[in-house]
Amino acid sequence: MGTAGEYRIAALGAEHPRQVLTAYQLGVDEGNAAFETTAPPWEEFDAAKLPRHRHVALDDSGRVLGRVAAVPVSDRCAYTGVVEHSVCVSLLGLLVSARSRSQAP
Repeated sequence: MGTAGEYRIAALGAEHPRQVLTAYQLGVDEGNAAFETTAPPWEEFDAAKLPRHRHVALDDSGRVLGRVAAVPVSDRCAYTGVVEHSVCVSLLGLLVSARSRSQAP
């Protein structure tokens, strides 16, 4: 990776919570991300999301550029497989990544 727009997708792992919640809070602060007024603690975020449906987009240095996650809509059998999903693009991550690339030789 070395050109603008390149990224890789990975499972959201133990190394990503700080960046994910920082991006979440920035979105909340802008008034465009959620009905909440603050990002939840990691434990709450982690417990709510389906474990096999949480991924991050990373730049070549491992910086989180965005994330996707899903939560079950209901535990009623009629709703099995139905999820509410969220997508978060970290503008901070994108700006830092673009700046790093523009300074590369």
